[in-house]
Amino acid sequence: MKKCFIYAPESINAVMRIGQYICADTDLGFFAVNYVSFEASYFGWINGTMSGYPIDNGVYAAYSGNGIGSDNSAYSLGAWFCDEADAFVSADMLFYPAPQATLYPNGNHDLSNKRAIAGGMSVDEITPSFLLKDEQTGEYTIYVLSRQMDEQGEYDADWNWIVTAPAVPSSIKAAYTVPAEGKALLDKAVAVDFACLESIIYVATEDGVYTINFAGVSPIVNTVAQFKTSGETITGMQLYQQGMYLTERNQIYNPEYPDQGGWEQVDWNNRAIIVTAQKGDEGVVYVVPMIQFGTGNLDASSAVRYDGFGRILAVSTTVY
Repeated sequence: MKKCFIYAPESINAVMRIGQYICADTDLGFFAVNYVSFEASYFGWINGTMSGYPIDNGVYAAYSGNGIGSDNSAYSLGAWFCDEADAFVSADMLFYPAPQATLYPNGNHDLSNKRAIAGGMSVDEITPSFLLKDEQTGEYTIYVLSRQMDEQGEYDADWNWIVTAPAVPSSIKAAYTVPAEGKALLDKAVAVDFACLESIIYVATEDGVYTINFAGVSPIVNTVAQFKTSGETITGMQLYQQGMYLTERNQIYNPEYPDQGGWEQVDWNNRAIIVTAQKGDEGVVYVVPMIQFGTGNLDASSAVRYDGFGRILAVSTTVY
C-alpha cells in the first residue's frame, strides 16, 4: 500500500472512497487523490482541511457516489469521529475541487472521552451513523447524523427562485444510549457493523450474531442469536456490499433512474452479512441473508458456507 504514496507514511489509519476521491488517513496527514484523474496513480499531496481531524480508531462512514438522485442533489460525503476535536467531521466534495472537511456542531451532546467503535452509512443508505463508547463510564451511544444539503428549488417563468426544499445543515439529529443488555454484548463483541438500509446494528460475538434496532424511541436489543456457526468460533463479521457499490455507487443500476444504466445489483448487496470463523487452523466464511427486512432478522437456514481456508485475516467482495 505504501508504494501508492510519493512520500510514504509510516502508518495508514484508514482508506475511504468519497465521490471521485480516494482518501487515506496517515501519520503524515490526510492524502486525497482523484481516481478519475490521468495522474491518479499515486497519493501525492496532503489535504489541509482533512488533516486537522484524524479518524478515530479507523472508523468512518462513506458514500462512494457522486451525489444522490438523478440530479446529484446531495453532497457526497465521508464522516468520522475525531477524538482530538471531540466532534464528528464531515467531508464534502460535490462543489469543490477536493474534499473539504468541516466539524459537525455538537449541539447539546458532550463528545469528550468518547472512542469510535463502529460506523457506516445506515438507515436509508445516506445517513452517517456511529457507535461510540465512553471511556470513563463504559456506556455505548448510537449517534445518527444529518447530511448537509443545499437549498433546492427552481426558477419560474419570470426567473424568480422558488424554494422546493430548504437547506439541511449538518447536525447530530439523534443519540440513543444502548441499554445494559446491549452493553453486555458489545463488551465481548469481535465485530460490529451497521446495516445500510435499516436502523440496525449487527453485533458478532464468538458464539453468535445479535442485533440492536434503533428505529424507535430507544434501542431494542435482541439477545437471541440471529445466527450461529456449525461449531466454529466467530472471528469477524461485516455487511455484505458489492464491490462496485463500494467503489462507485453511481455505477450500480437504480430502477428509480433507469436511463442512467449501470451494473446489475446482486441480491446480497446490503441484504446479507459476511461472517468469518475458525476451528483450529481451518477457516470458514458464511454469507447469511437478511429476512423480514427492517427487523434485522437473518435467515440462518439459507446461510451459504465456504470452507477450505486457513486463518482468515480479511474478506473483500469482488468489484462487479
